Amino acid sequence: MMEEMQQVKSLLIQKLTQMVEKLIPNYFVEVYGSHATGLCLHWSDIDLVVGSVSERDQAQSLKMQELKIKDSLKKISDGLKSEIASGWVILVNYIDMASVPVIKVKCSLKELML
Repeated sequence: MMEEMQQVKSLLIQKLTQMVEKLIPNYFVEVYGSHATGLCLHWSDIDLVVGSVSERDQAQSLKMQELKIKDSLKKISDGLKSEIASGWVILVNYIDMASVPVIKVKCSLKELML
């Protein structure tokens, strides 16, 4: 079961990465947490971080980074919400007031595999 779920999760990560690359060019998506370390269980959520390629290479003011991050996450959130009609995305919750802004996404594995 773990191997089957890993294939589905890999497909989901690929789909989300492609969406980010399309919506906000020059940004990257990386897996972290239990999936990155290989310590995940078949029901574990997938933690992804999205960042600017240029931020990897140069330091920017914290306020500028925060504004860019929130704007980029809003674009991703809106893009995911537009996918609800296609069925593979069920719910999108963008929490921009958290100390670290986050997008929580619930997906349909059944629809993802179609």
